[in-house]
Amino acid sequence: MKVVSNAGPLIVLGKLGRLDILQKLYETILVAQEVYEETVVSGIALGAPDAYLIRDYFLSEMFKKKQVQAIKLQNETEIEEGEKATIELALSEKADFVLIDDATARKVAKRYGLKPKGTLAVLLYPNKSGLQKIVFVYGSEVHGSRLENKRINREP
Repeated sequence: MKVVSNAGPLIVLGKLGRLDILQKLYETILVAQEVYEETVVSGIALGAPDAYLIRDYFLSEMFKKKQVQAIKLQNETEIEEGEKATIELALSEKADFVLIDDATARKVAKRYGLKPKGTLAVLLYPNKSGLQKIVFVYGSEVHGSRLENKRINREP
C-alpha cells in the first residue's frame, strides 16, 4: 500500500517515538521535498528531537522524499505549500491514502479524489490489528504541527 504523508503525522508520530507504525502498516511512505524541509531541516535547526528520528527514517530509506510541483493546486489559497505538495504528490503517485491532519487540507484532498487519513486513524488502526496497544492518550495538544505536553499510558 502506498501512502503520502504531510508533516503533521510525521511530527506527532516522531514525538511519540512511533514512526515504526507507518512502516508496519504501509509498504511505501512518500513525502514531498517541502515536507522533508519542514520536518527534518527546520526541525533540526530548532533542535527538535523528533526531527532527528524522522531524518533517520529517510536515511534508512523507509521514507522516500520526492520533488513535486503544485501545478494542479497552485490556485488553492486556503492551504499551505507543504500541504499542496503533499496532495500533488499523492495525485501523481496514485497513492492509496494521504496522511494529513489539517481539516481544510483534507477537504481539498477529497475534492481531488484522494482518501485522507489523520494521525489518529494511524494510531487507532494498529490497536485493532494488534501492532500496538494504546490505552489512553491525554494532555496532548498540537500547536503549529508540534505536539506538546504529551503523556501516554500504555498497557504493559
